[in-house]
Parts: sequence; C-alpha cells; structure tokens
Amino acid sequence: MASGLVENSNPGFPEELLIEILLKLPVKSIVRCTSVSKSWYKLITGPSFISFHLKKSVEKSHNLVRRCKSTQPRGTEYYSLHSDDESFDIYSKFECRFPCSGDFFRLIGICNGLICLSDDQRSISKNIILWNPMIRKAIQLPKSGEFSSTQTLGFGFDPESNDYKVVRISYHRNFDHQFGFGQKEVELYNLSSNSWRKIGDFESQLVVGIRKPLCLERQETPVFINGSVHWMAYRNLESEGRLIYSVVSFNMQNDEFKEISLPKDLATVGLGGTKQLTIWERKKMLCVTVHDIYSDSTPSVWIMKEYNVEESWIKAFEIDVIWKVNTKWLRPVGFGKNGAILCENGQNSLIYYEHEDEDEDGVIHKKKMKNLLIRNSNRFNHRGSFYVGNFTESLVFLDKGARYSYRE
Repeated sequence: MASGLVENSNPGFPEELLIEILLKLPVKSIVRCTSVSKSWYKLITGPSFISFHLKKSVEKSHNLVRRCKSTQPRGTEYYSLHSDDESFDIYSKFECRFPCSGDFFRLIGICNGLICLSDDQRSISKNIILWNPMIRKAIQLPKSGEFSSTQTLGFGFDPESNDYKVVRISYHRNFDHQFGFGQKEVELYNLSSNSWRKIGDFESQLVVGIRKPLCLERQETPVFINGSVHWMAYRNLESEGRLIYSVVSFNMQNDEFKEISLPKDLATVGLGGTKQLTIWERKKMLCVTVHDIYSDSTPSVWIMKEYNVEESWIKAFEIDVIWKVNTKWLRPVGFGKNGAILCENGQNSLIYYEHEDEDEDGVIHKKKMKNLLIRNSNRFNHRGSFYVGNFTESLVFLDKGARYSYRE
C-alpha cells in the first residue's frame, strides 16, 4: 500500500510497519519524529504520507469551539477541541495570536485541518490567513488586486487538482451607496500558485430578469460540503417587510455559482428572524437552523436529505424545552457527529442538546440538555464570534518551508 514512499529509508525495518506505527501517533508526536533522521523527515513530510494521515484522521475528528474573550486592545480568541459526546471533554486547546485590526477574525471555514481567517471586521487590512494550529504553520495570502468596499469569502478544497482555494466576492457601492446591490467581482485564490485570478462577476450567473439582486450572508461561517462552498443568501423585499432566503453555492472544481431554493416555510422570515447554514454532521447533510426571537416559535432544524435536490428539504425537528429555559434565546451554532446540537443561550454559554431520536435498531433515545459552561464574552455578543464545527487533525503544510512557520 505505502511501499516505495521513500527508497531505503529504514534498512532492516519494514517501511509499511513504520508507517502504520506513525499513523497511530498524535500529530505533535509525528512532527517530533521528523527530527529522528533525514529519511524519517523525508517520509513524514512527503505528500503520500500526509495524504494517508488525513484519510486516517477523518475517522477520529473532534468538535472545534471558537470563543472570544474581552481583552485590550482587542479580544482574545480561544480555540479548543472536544470529544463528540455529552462529556465534551477537552482534547486540545490553542490561541490565535495573529495581529488583527478588529476585535476578532472572521472565521471563513475549516477544511482538512486548515482554518481560514479574515481580518475584515472593520474593513481595514482584509488580511486572509490559512492556519494549521496542530503543527503551528500558517500563511498570509497575498493581497487581491481588486479593491472593494467589503467582501464575502469562502474556503474549500478541490480534490481534482489537490488544491486549497479561497473564493472572494468583492462588493462596490452603487449610486445609492448601499452595500451588496452594486457590482460584485469574483476572484479565486489557489494555494498551489499562491496567487489570485479573476473569474468573472457574480450577478451574471445568478441574477436573471427583473428579480431582486442577491445578498450573501457575511456574519456566519460559510459551509463547505460536496466540493462546494455554501452561503445563506437573501433578497430584501422592503415593501413587504420581509426577506426571501435561498442558498448559494460555489463549486471549487468548475468555478460555477448555483442558487438552491428553499421551501416556502423556510424561505420567508420576518426581518427579526435569522437563519444559519451548517452541516448536519451525523449524516453529512446540508442543514438550516431557524431562530426568531420576535416570534413564539421554538428554534427548528431543516435538512436537505438529498444534496442539490430542492424537493428533499424537510423540517427535521424543533428544539423543545427540557428545564426552565426560554428556547427563543437558544441559538443553534453547530452539530456534533453523534447528532447533538450545540446552542448558545441568552447568557452566551454553550448548551449541549440531544433531541428525542430512534436509532437504526429501533431504540428510542430521550432528549438531553446540558450547560457545558463554555462562555463567549458578553462584549462579543455577535453571531460570528461563537463557532462550533467539525475539525480533523492533519499534517497539511508540514511539507512547507520556513515561510509557513510561526512562533506563539
């Protein structure tokens, strides 16, 4: 299987056995092993071993939590990895120490152990960083050639070209000085070339006839699944006092946008309601959570049972009251692979919630709710500051040179 990755790297010691042993070690231990010898370094930093390790790591991913703490002159971002069960035990933790002009970085996405961050909360530097915290390597992307008043970003991986990409939609003010309704240029960054290229404009692919232009949601982290980045999008019907929602995707292989319609009950919401796009990790399905503090409805979860089939959207369940808690203040922020929902409550704490469910054997599991006592700072009561997502440890960037290294 892995034979031939390194010629004569370990005379007298079977290479396949060495690889199997290394793949069982934690990432930090594997990195230390690169100092054993030149042959071990060559083996471990080779693209084949990095790829083998990533495939193995997907089976044992963790829940990543990003929270912010109020400090001066800017907030501090804390990242932690947790077990995928009710205990939510901490596996590892690390801080983000990159310079930031705002209170915190906007988290653009997570893919194969890389975290994509953007310093554009205050629209000053717009620096974009790709970061592998497990091996302490990162790169700041070169500046895009397109000036913009503001931007929407997405991050993902193209398996066809084995390349990581960042898509950037830059917005320009129109004559009414409104964001989101002027010209939108699209650029794509390729890690392999470390450069940007223009790929056209957003409107020409998606806005047809006299329909209201689309605005992409910027506050929440986009979703990368099935080779495409996805954003919540909306059209503002001001005359009717409501928004019409849909999902917009960008395919990392063919560079094409697509709009995915939502069911009527899901597509419309009052101006006080919010929807968040995420992944139902249990079955890797596209998912929308609905949260409206101005109505009497409880938060609900919708899933797309068959990807790209608009008719397959279903309302899966609602978040019911278990103990004395007002569910209108429970905002779903992510899902565990075991099916649990992670919510933020009115006190900025993370709540673990399991809805009543029946497994494949017909066993009914009762609903559970637990305060995990993980808090976000009250100062950052912002939809983008608290994040929960699935994280896979990887060695991506380990084969890169000193330009990618940093010290904490």
